[in-house]
Amino acid sequence: MPQQHQKLYVLAYDIANKSRLQRVHRVMTDWGIALQYSVWLLPVLPRQLKRLLEELERLIDPQADDVRVYPLPERPHIHQLGCACKMEGVMLLGNRPIEQTITAMLG
Repeated sequence: MPQQHQKLYVLAYDIANKSRLQRVHRVMTDWGIALQYSVWLLPVLPRQLKRLLEELERLIDPQADDVRVYPLPERPHIHQLGCACKMEGVMLLGNRPIEQTITAMLG
């Protein structure tokens, strides 16, 4: 069986209820890198993404909440304007720009 490689995805959510929002946020801290409060970078295998989405599906209300996932190209070119979101507990590799950090993560 061919070896799978991590791919990059951007996951964004809009959760209508505060307690559901907190639960979704807690789950996301185990899976991705926070780019903004409800926008996450996911360096995951496709099967891991499937598992994450199944977990989120159990937490959200599909009538009130919105979760979206966008695949990124293998080597994305990222432009960042303004100051980066600095959320508690989020640590990138050194002081490199996010594009260099992603390149280092993917090898």
